[in-house]
Amino acid sequence: DCSLFNGRDCSLSNGSIHQTRYAYRMVEEIRKYFVLKNVVILMSLKLEQLTKVIELENANNYKPLIDLKLVSSTDIQEMAVKYILKLIPVNQRIYMPTFDVYADSLIEYYENHDEKVLLIGEGDPISVKYAVTTLIYQKCRFLFYHSKGVVSPIVPRTLRELRHLLALLEIMPNNSDDVSQNKQNKNAFLKYFYSNWVNNNISAEDLDVVRNIAQVKDAATINKIVLQQLQAKYNTLIGDKDEDKTFKEILNEKNASYNISIADVYTVVDYIRNRKSGVDDRMLMFFISTFYSLKLYEYYDELTDSIADASKSESEGQKKKHPDSEIRTEEKTDKINNYQLLIGGLFINTDEYKLIPKTKEQTQNELKINYNLLKKFAQSIIDGKEKDECKINLIELLILCAFRLYVATAPGNTKFRTSSDLCYDFDCEKKNDYLEFGLGAFFFNVIDVERAYNRVHPGLFSHLKDKETSLYKKILKGCLEQRNMEKDDAPESEQKHAMLSCTAIRNFEVLTHFISETEYNWTDRSKGENLKNICEYFRRVVKYDIKLYARQKDESDEDRENKEPTSISFKYSQKIVEMLSESSKDGAYTEFFNNFFNVKEEKTFSEFDVEAISKEITGSNFKKGTIYDRVMALCKSIFDANEGLEEEFNKLLDKETVGGTVTIKKKAIKSILNKLKPKVKVTPLY
Repeated sequence: DCSLFNGRDCSLSNGSIHQTRYAYRMVEEIRKYFVLKNVVILMSLKLEQLTKVIELENANNYKPLIDLKLVSSTDIQEMAVKYILKLIPVNQRIYMPTFDVYADSLIEYYENHDEKVLLIGEGDPISVKYAVTTLIYQKCRFLFYHSKGVVSPIVPRTLRELRHLLALLEIMPNNSDDVSQNKQNKNAFLKYFYSNWVNNNISAEDLDVVRNIAQVKDAATINKIVLQQLQAKYNTLIGDKDEDKTFKEILNEKNASYNISIADVYTVVDYIRNRKSGVDDRMLMFFISTFYSLKLYEYYDELTDSIADASKSESEGQKKKHPDSEIRTEEKTDKINNYQLLIGGLFINTDEYKLIPKTKEQTQNELKINYNLLKKFAQSIIDGKEKDECKINLIELLILCAFRLYVATAPGNTKFRTSSDLCYDFDCEKKNDYLEFGLGAFFFNVIDVERAYNRVHPGLFSHLKDKETSLYKKILKGCLEQRNMEKDDAPESEQKHAMLSCTAIRNFEVLTHFISETEYNWTDRSKGENLKNICEYFRRVVKYDIKLYARQKDESDEDRENKEPTSISFKYSQKIVEMLSESSKDGAYTEFFNNFFNVKEEKTFSEFDVEAISKEITGSNFKKGTIYDRVMALCKSIFDANEGLEEEFNKLLDKETVGGTVTIKKKAIKSILNKLKPKVKVTPLY
């Protein structure tokens, strides 16, 4: 008891000489009682700390001999070890259990032991490790997961820290509809994480890395700062990837910060943690993962709050802005919310993580969407000329999987990160032939379908948003079903929130698990067409599921369990699977879909040259729909300029498919074109 020494501080913490100077004296005072019979002395201490105290005392006592080099530091250490061995013999020591021993033990946490009312869990006690992560979720809605045989590093490793964190969490009210209270809970946990957890788990040499990352406030620069810090620390390891073009492009110092995606950061973090197994490295990678999760949660809350505020403003009338609120510089990123800025257009880097197999010597990252053709079909949808539900849905899917403009026609171009333009915020006015197709971009685009659609045509979203047959409406219905919401009763703001809740990925650990579960299994050698491969990918997405911690019930919210999901899943993707399954049954839709990946310049004719048009239609047997699409694409301006020409073309096609005929011969197509030629009265000017 330190009080025996006139109230002087005998603590061994922090290693301060001032705090440890009396520890040796205390030990010597106690030691004399060890020889007394019938006296039992209990001491609780950390042997490693006491050993250091003895070393310090010996170093002071033997300083003259150390200066003469008659005693070495090794001698000092050996003397301290022998002293401790004599002071407390091994057979008289009782070692406290390590964290690994009691992590899975059941914990009973009471407010009042006499009343036996459990404060953690509902009914039966839960294990120590799950008590911590469950409480964090219940109070703050932050998710942390344990993997097989490994406890999440967020769980404290000492009893003192464990008790302090449990006490901090338990006094917090449960997460509820009280936004202000929820923010208080989250802020309290953030202060714990960035101070206590960091100081207790991050090595001294990594503290600067952590501080440099934690202090970044601009969402658009976070990804670049993190990559710079990782490159500086793991330069040798990452240097081994010099031959890897993907890594070179990701780590290029000339990259614009706003063009670096969370997918890029994930690629580098995943590479490091799979090759560095030291405790310090694992803790640093966990910090970065948690940092991203916390930022995703923060920015997601900002986004949902802005939706609620906008809805409230509409009902109450626009609130006046502060007169100085717009006195600032304009940035490229002003129109993009922080959640989207952090993601940077892409959740999964398909250069590194293969989601679909190779088909016809094309890998998924080599697929390019014919932008001009996409814009033409978007216009035809708005004009009412394109009414085929499947085709419209396929066009919508292509738009939702479009990542960026190609700055060159060659596949594999990754120079977009150095562009001064925001790579994923393009519009249909920009002249470019191709877009990059990326399934990793789908989960970014689906959180803001309106922005995605308007990159192809400014009126496309408003045209499709209320059509029950549109893919957007189907996805929205899937989200409302997943959230157990009645589509007719929910206001538009609640529908938007429900869709965000189902589609937004907002946890780095969940992203890790999701990628591993949905990545293509390369032991399966089957290679279908693009349409079938994409369908199979979304089937894996539908099957994905990761459990949430059970929430404590509030008396005031008895039916919350019926509204809150018990797991994170993307069941709404079933609507996409159903659409793709139906489309892939008909070869015409497969050909229609593949035509958008045709990287050749799309030819168009302003004169009805039958021979030239026929040469562009390669093959021998065709389905009616295929021929119709092909001729219409080649001669769109001619059909637009000649009223009734399209109707006549359809009649001629119908005659060729009378009597159950499925295909049309090449010779018959040429005959149809010759019959159609005399009816062309107007030649377009372009």
